[in-house]
Amino acid sequence: MALGPHVPEWAQLQQALAALAHDACATSASVLDAWGLPWCCAPHHNIAVARDAARSLRRALASLDLPLQQGGSLDRLCSADDAGVAYVRSFATVYVLVLRYDALPDLTRARRATLQALPQIEALVEKLPPPAGPGSGSAEALGSA
Repeated sequence: MALGPHVPEWAQLQQALAALAHDACATSASVLDAWGLPWCCAPHHNIAVARDAARSLRRALASLDLPLQQGGSLDRLCSADDAGVAYVRSFATVYVLVLRYDALPDLTRARRATLQALPQIEALVEKLPPPAGPGSGSAEALGSA
């Protein structure tokens, strides 16, 4: 099943990400998995936003001693494309929240807003069906095949 506005949890996740982006003064908020696949982004589902978030995530993942799936974690700033910055925060073992900024953010504010929003975001992400459906590689990787 393709993810999108027709999936109620996805629509709720997009709203939660938009609220987080606003609260954290970020230009966008995205959820990707440990393999760089985008699950949802806000303020709108935009392929350019998803690609930028994926590139930021790849940079952050490359700096880990352990992959997320083996206990690694992310909670840091990293460079984004152009002159931007991304705050990346891992959750639920294989997911990463990426907040995108055009300039260096107030990291305390970003972390505080993320901590407040993360329980709802995590619960919504865990309710989403695998993007390629049951029995797919994504379902198997996420433990829901």
